[in-house]
Amino acid sequence: MRRIPLLALVLCAVSSVASAQAVNVTWHCVPQGTPTVLQVGDAAGHAYGIDQVKCTALKGSIGSVKEKDGVATEFTETTGDNATGHGEYVETLSSGDQIHYKYTLTRVLKDGKPVSGGNKWSVVGGTGKFKGATGGGTCKGVANPDGSGNYDCTGNITGAGK
Repeated sequence: MRRIPLLALVLCAVSSVASAQAVNVTWHCVPQGTPTVLQVGDAAGHAYGIDQVKCTALKGSIGSVKEKDGVATEFTETTGDNATGHGEYVETLSSGDQIHYKYTLTRVLKDGKPVSGGNKWSVVGGTGKFKGATGGGTCKGVANPDGSGNYDCTGNITGAGK
């Protein structure tokens, strides 16, 4: 029976821990066009919507790769001044590689316009150095008077750089 040296096992464990990259990015996001909103009709302020948002990274990188931009496509259910939903985000990094995310969201509205919100995200795919990556985290955001929003996102991505 062959035995694997303990040092080799330790090095493998350290290398898989070392491949986890911290995410700390600030996104500036702008709606693309007018969202499609359908009133449910059962109560005032109850609606379903679909929207697309383009985001630009104000700061952030994953390892040595600078975060650049992305597009979010999301579905929401609004009841009064609260919205919940889910979406997918496709990020393009400065290298041209992409990371694909899924997220669930919550949003607070005032007079039908977003005021603040957040989401919980997870990595579901990627290309290039990010093929096979996994990870997750959260974002918290605030709306700007012009209809855009800024989101601070943190978390970890594992398997990047393969």
